[in-house]
Amino acid sequence: ARRAGIGKSTVYEYFPSKNELLTAVLTEGITRMNRNLEAFMRREQAGFRRKLISMLGHAGNMLRGTMGTLMNLRECEPAIAFMRDYGERERDFILTLLETSVRKAIEDGEVREDIQPRFAAALVFALLLTAGNELLFADADEKTLEKTVDYLFEGFGPRVKAT
Repeated sequence: ARRAGIGKSTVYEYFPSKNELLTAVLTEGITRMNRNLEAFMRREQAGFRRKLISMLGHAGNMLRGTMGTLMNLRECEPAIAFMRDYGERERDFILTLLETSVRKAIEDGEVREDIQPRFAAALVFALLLTAGNELLFADADEKTLEKTVDYLFEGFGPRVKAT
């Protein structure tokens, strides 16, 4: 309230409790990050490999933010409930983005045709979570993210036909 130059009572006109204020702040931050990620994932010029690198960075950032928030709010049951619900929504959001990207990558010849988009999305999501957890305690630069995606991407590359 002080930073915004308004009184506490004005804040409570819009947010009746600290929990509702916290939920609004968390929701806005998550929504903004997801909008940016979605815009990037839908850009035509970004290839599938570049999209995976961005997703990996996003996973690390989201997990770092989530863990920091949960550590600060571990005694606040409404915040914990919000984060549980957020996790489910975030999973669905990321899976949908990934599935759409896999379908496009198949159409563009970046990914093998025999890959099932939903299964591939779930697999990449699981790998993103695992790698995201590893990145939680590391300073992952762009080269680290690229190398990680290269390891993943080799299995997604087009099949070489036997001659």
